[in-house]
Amino acid sequence: MPGNQLGSINNSDRSLSIRSNNSHEGDKSESSKSSNMQNTRSRYLCFLPNKIFSMFGSRTTPQKTDTPTDISACSRPAEILNASAPKSTAEKLVSFASQDPKPKSYSHKAGIPGSYVCHFAVMNWGCKALGLSPEKANDIVEKYVQNNCSGCKEDDNNPTPDSTKANSKRSFLLLKARHNLFSSKKKSKEPLVFRPAHFAGNSAMLSKYAYKNAVQVTDKANLSSMAKPGDIVIFDNPVAPNHSMVIVANDPTNGQVLASGYNNTGTFGEGPEGDFDETPRNLADNKYWTNPDEGLFNRGCKVYIVPHDSFMQGLGELVDVLEL
Repeated sequence: MPGNQLGSINNSDRSLSIRSNNSHEGDKSESSKSSNMQNTRSRYLCFLPNKIFSMFGSRTTPQKTDTPTDISACSRPAEILNASAPKSTAEKLVSFASQDPKPKSYSHKAGIPGSYVCHFAVMNWGCKALGLSPEKANDIVEKYVQNNCSGCKEDDNNPTPDSTKANSKRSFLLLKARHNLFSSKKKSKEPLVFRPAHFAGNSAMLSKYAYKNAVQVTDKANLSSMAKPGDIVIFDNPVAPNHSMVIVANDPTNGQVLASGYNNTGTFGEGPEGDFDETPRNLADNKYWTNPDEGLFNRGCKVYIVPHDSFMQGLGELVDVLEL
């Protein structure tokens, strides 16, 4: 009897073991079925987009870029696509012309300091658009001044005391008369030599190289079609203009042709004198035109547009000449 009981216990354990194994195998079978279903679903979901893309074209994997992906951060979504693209010289010139061209000062050969005028600001911005550093751009302006200043030229040939400087022959004659009048008769009079005073130079050399292909605006109505961002606008005389600016925007839909410049007071009657004008001026505004139909700007000045490519090429040639 005890042996039969032991046998029945062993049989019972074996039965439990078999049921347990069957249970584990059943779990494995269910897990395998679930895994197969997930794999099938995954393959189907992966297949579905590929099938859809194959209907409309090949599917490409987007490349990682450093450009912003937040469209709300840009005023125009198209800027996102072009954010990593290199800027053209026209875009660079527009960007630089929207900033104060610091240090906006230079020195004559005698060490006399001078301040920028409108032409020098345009030259500075253009040099930086060519790829020159701000320091090098200012150095080019300084060389331009020293090359064109009659006072600097005279310093090399005939150094004389500052008291004999004169801006013109007329002022020189006045100085000479005063010198003769107040000099002692007992002392021998030293000859008074005419020497022009240092000045900012003229725009003729700049015009010769950089403004040589200027086109006149004969009617204000043609301004918006002629002026493009990055172009240069000059006033009065293309051979030696009295004012230069950079076109920074053109929007015919609202009738605006904006130009950025330096010392705009004389041409526009507004803006800071002898300094950078932070407010771009709308050249298309009728208040600035004396006779729009004949292309006459404020005070009867003629208006000329210098195409960007021509300006940049000519400026590059001028830089080469000044660097010799």
